Amino acid sequence: MPQKNIEYGMNKTYKTNNAEQNDILKKLYFIILAILICAVLPIWYLGRYDVTCLDDFYFGTMTYQAWKESHSFGAVVQAAVEQVKFYYNAKQATYASVFLMSAYPGVWNEKLYFFTPFIMSSMIIGSVTALVHVVISDCMGVKDRFITGIINCLLIFLILQTLPVPLEGLFWYNGSLHYVFMESVFIIEAAVILHGMHSTDKKTGIWTLIVASLLGFVVGGGNLVTGLQACILMGLHILVMIASKVSDSKEHKSSVVSGNLVQDIDSEHQEKDRSDKTDVINKSWLVRLGFRKYDRAQLVFLIPEAITFICYMINITAPGNAERQEGVVQMNPIKAIIMSFYYGISHVVTWITPMMIVIMVVAAVLLARLASKSTHHFIHPVLMGIIGLCVFAAMFTPVLYAMSEDAPSRIQNIIYIAEVLIIFLNLVNDIGYIYTTRECRETIIPDEKKIQPALTEGSGILSEEMNKVITQGYDNNGEKTGIGCFFRLIFGITDNAIPAITLTGIAVVMILFIFAADKNTYTSISAARSILNGEASRYYAQSMERFEIYHDDDIKDVVINAYTEDARPYLLFKEDVGNIPGEEGYWMNVEICNHYQKDSITVVGR
Repeated sequence: MPQKNIEYGMNKTYKTNNAEQNDILKKLYFIILAILICAVLPIWYLGRYDVTCLDDFYFGTMTYQAWKESHSFGAVVQAAVEQVKFYYNAKQATYASVFLMSAYPGVWNEKLYFFTPFIMSSMIIGSVTALVHVVISDCMGVKDRFITGIINCLLIFLILQTLPVPLEGLFWYNGSLHYVFMESVFIIEAAVILHGMHSTDKKTGIWTLIVASLLGFVVGGGNLVTGLQACILMGLHILVMIASKVSDSKEHKSSVVSGNLVQDIDSEHQEKDRSDKTDVINKSWLVRLGFRKYDRAQLVFLIPEAITFICYMINITAPGNAERQEGVVQMNPIKAIIMSFYYGISHVVTWITPMMIVIMVVAAVLLARLASKSTHHFIHPVLMGIIGLCVFAAMFTPVLYAMSEDAPSRIQNIIYIAEVLIIFLNLVNDIGYIYTTRECRETIIPDEKKIQPALTEGSGILSEEMNKVITQGYDNNGEKTGIGCFFRLIFGITDNAIPAITLTGIAVVMILFIFAADKNTYTSISAARSILNGEASRYYAQSMERFEIYHDDDIKDVVINAYTEDARPYLLFKEDVGNIPGEEGYWMNVEICNHYQKDSITVVGR
């Protein structure tokens, strides 16, 4: 039987008709993009029923009163600045968050609150898109619009649909701005820095440095979890540059590292050479871990990271923080760090869903196609995994230290986003390492002429070469292979089926998405459900009745109706106003009175 026309080239990937595959992938990209757009539309449409709620009243009091009295944009800005000053001394110094939270959409008009889900979802979309494109185009060094687009759409879809608490991540302005918005700003900052570091164009270097510095100023004044994340990555950046510098410092000895050490050494120089050998061996481990190509030009990008760090220090050392911590039981810092790993691992397991697994498998197969074209260097997968776990776990530390408890739901939203992106970054790095490490290149193909196709036509079984690698750990030349080589061969087999694998993955994701038993499992399904069954419109109508009373200056003792049971949409309603101290929602009663200058609020019909 004639063999199928399969070429096994120096890039070690199996190829049939790449032009045909690329055409299919292009069509799949537009299909996935259309699915993503359709999935986002219900979220944006539900925004028309979104209203001011919860802490919006507390943070917006000064700006609301400024607008009400003057109808001046400048007065609102001045009030927001005054609020930042007040909070710095009285509660917290998250100046960027406080300023923006003070200027919530309802300051100008309650009906403008519909912008909230649009702003927050757009920040997620924009930040993930920026990071994915920079990581693939710059860090991997491969430009493929459609494969990159498919991966990007899949990750955005996953994050938007599976946020742990979408109400607090997309529809509540105050909570989502302080966390999701600021986390997105940090992701964009990281993407801009990476782009600048990999660019050889002087103009690009200048504008990325300026933009990253401005973003760093904002991130440093945001929530403490994101700020700590940024500081850790700055520390990692410094360590990577030091390791790369040390690794490159004696490059002329690389031949000693890769081969046998020199044996014919004069006796009088044995002690000196023993020291040199140890130094060279240490550097060989740095090279194996992926540290090489030190570039002094990258030092300049420590500037925006330093700005973030300095602003973060101003943030956490503010006098208001100490006042806020009065009466709160703090955890021992060492214990907080240890418990961070416990909570981190616990949440990782909880948040890994069938949809995430399917999307990451599809992404891995697509990344393998890109990695086969890459010539860049990557960090050792074990080291990258340790870094990812530490960064992820560290996001639990601030809350554990400050409050001795697990992260609140609004913080869990950004930790979840970080988990998805850390998994993606590990896939990029690990697959890139598999395809570019010298050991894998030489072991898989010791002699290209002896390599047989991975699959023989019609047999559906692995070739003799593949069987030896998988079952015995050796190739036809008797050279021992590693686990990276095994995955390399697996990706080689799947390369022919990339369109089919991608299409299958999309189909599985759609089945999971549409046929979920709990209709609140995925954000868009929950949004569509609330729109179609009328609970969103009922919630909005009942809210507008309240706001009409709130805005009536002649009414000082307010009486409002409780929300009916059929007007409490999962994505919009969290809790109602309470009547008496100690009752759930009573704190909101106090803040609404302050916000609208009322003497009392009574809720009837509970």
